Amino acid sequence: MMTEKYLHYLWGSKQFPAVDTVLTNGESVLVKSIGEYNENLKGPDFKFGAVKFGDVVEYGSIEIHLKGSDWYTHNHHLDKNYDNVILHVVYENDKPVFQNGRQIPTLELKGFIDSRNIEKEKVNRFFNYSFPCANGLNQIAPFYLKRMIDLAMVKKLNTKQNQLREFVNGSNSEIFYTLLVVAFGMKVNQNLFLELLEELPYDLMLSLKKTGRLCQFTNALTEKLEHSASWNTKGMRPNGFPKVRINQLLRILEFHDLENLTDVLLKGSANEVLIYFYSACKSAGLTRDFAKHLSVNVLAPFFWWVGDVSQVDSFQDKSIKLLLLISPEKNNELNKIQEVFGNANNAYESQALIALNRFYCSGKKCLSCDIGNKVLNRL
Repeated sequence: MMTEKYLHYLWGSKQFPAVDTVLTNGESVLVKSIGEYNENLKGPDFKFGAVKFGDVVEYGSIEIHLKGSDWYTHNHHLDKNYDNVILHVVYENDKPVFQNGRQIPTLELKGFIDSRNIEKEKVNRFFNYSFPCANGLNQIAPFYLKRMIDLAMVKKLNTKQNQLREFVNGSNSEIFYTLLVVAFGMKVNQNLFLELLEELPYDLMLSLKKTGRLCQFTNALTEKLEHSASWNTKGMRPNGFPKVRINQLLRILEFHDLENLTDVLLKGSANEVLIYFYSACKSAGLTRDFAKHLSVNVLAPFFWWVGDVSQVDSFQDKSIKLLLLISPEKNNELNKIQEVFGNANNAYESQALIALNRFYCSGKKCLSCDIGNKVLNRL
């Protein structure tokens, strides 16, 4: 059975005639560039394409559907993101498409695709697995996995940075404070600690600390948040309850001047940073495992942020070195990923494998992945 995902694969791997091709209206067409696969959920399937119609080359997006009428079924005619589509590629053209009063040229692939290709069930089944490339991974050079791990890690750090900009774009100590508060919530209570951050912004925290009212304010705020829908203790051990984590956070804020703390961290080597930070966490009563969690989710993105803002590469290098020094975490999500890609040797690899799964594997974005493309082309 023909699927749209399979058409994406055929187009992305150029398994169609690029020359001597005609549109549904009989006009000759030459696909000079298939474009770049769009990983986002919004907008056309391939961006930055180039198609020659007669003697004229047009540049823009390319949209792919099983049927021409799918354009209207998916409401693309109401979406301005599709105004720059230069070519509509369909398996079967059952309806012409108009956008802004302009008929979009349509290329029907039904007559070009080899019937044996359609029956290639293993390609169609490829996208049904949690990790589509698993069975062909041993045939791919290790270089491609290493490259995708590095790309996924950079994407994870850049994504974290973009999320940070939604909250704050202030001093280094304010950035550190924001990362610290959110990281204390971990995944299960992250929304709760975002509420805490909203109620106790950096400037207010500093003011309360100077007047000796930080503890009193935080305790009152904790009682208020305890009735929040975001407050979650289900399945958690008592030492991980939100009230415990808030008290631990409070101890760090009381014991340490964040401006001085960040200055010390920025001056030290990656190894010195970890020793100093673990000592600070220990003084606040945190376990080494939780200190490791904070190192991964606070220190690494903090140095990445500083490096980007200051345009000093050594800070981003320090971010990577930190992760390489930290042992990999252990959780069910990572265990499933490691069954396919192998065990992580450090936090850099474990975080990158999780990012690889979230950014590519879980969304079946194999056409944007070097590994997925290589395995697909071997089918």
